Amino acid sequence: MARAPFPIADRVSLAEVGEYMKRKNDLHEGLARDDVQAALVDGCGVELIWIKEGREVCREYPEPDSEPDFWRRPILSWHGVLPRRLHVQLPPEEQKGDQLITFLRLTDAVRYGLQPVSELPQAQRQPQQLPAATRPDKPAITDPASAASTQPLKVDPVNETGHPSPRPSAPATDVRDLAGAETAASPSASVASTEEPQKERSDETAAAAPMVSEWDPRTEWSVALVKRELQIEGPDKEMIIEALPKLYGNNIPAILDGLVAGKSPQAEKLRKAIKELLEETAQPPGRTIRDREIPSRDTCSRFLVAWREYRARQSHQ
Repeated sequence: MARAPFPIADRVSLAEVGEYMKRKNDLHEGLARDDVQAALVDGCGVELIWIKEGREVCREYPEPDSEPDFWRRPILSWHGVLPRRLHVQLPPEEQKGDQLITFLRLTDAVRYGLQPVSELPQAQRQPQQLPAATRPDKPAITDPASAASTQPLKVDPVNETGHPSPRPSAPATDVRDLAGAETAASPSASVASTEEPQKERSDETAAAAPMVSEWDPRTEWSVALVKRELQIEGPDKEMIIEALPKLYGNNIPAILDGLVAGKSPQAEKLRKAIKELLEETAQPPGRTIRDREIPSRDTCSRFLVAWREYRARQSHQ
């Protein structure tokens, strides 16, 4: 049955899950794999994206209800040189492309302990936390001074020397309080004190607030927009930006995620796809595409690194 793709903000690659679980299991790959497999058997959401010759061909969403034995098979394994990555290895008759990209639904992964709660967007984390006033274990305290006043004061009237014990000294007055008292004595300064600090605080708040991007690369793709969001420059990157919609349509995010899923970006694969596109659209037809007409491997690598950094910024918003 057709399914809607996982939202970008609600998915995490199997490779990332494997790395996290390996650290959680003291680098024991077998235990990490078994924990992930148990979650998949129990119903943790999975999205399988098949790529063939650089293009997405299909997506699959195996579920325990319809395919109860799918994840019970030994199809999860570690491969590659260090760092080794967890991946899905299906039998040849079930393979629908030459590359498989696997994502888990992030909310499910957190629920099964395959990812830390901190990986969830802030809006999804807050409902899981009780407000301070409703926590049963301790009363809510909003003012440190009131917290001190609620504690019983134990006073020993006589110390070791036989003299009354000195009383605790009052908290030191903050320099800013003194400045405020002096300001209050002057009517003209009072007006400034109620306006300028507020302006400064609002400026500081605006500077501290992170810029939240609302860009959806599946539907909004232009040279200027991509260069702004990925924080890249140079005409060599523009050829890549213009080629990607022709290569992958609205599946650009999924394809790029797959190209940067490993330790090193797959720059050569991206360059090859662009070369094939240029050959297909060459004018006149059949014209030989020279190597200098294709973005270099380094340019493709820098573009993919910029995409990975964009994704990292997005996950922390």
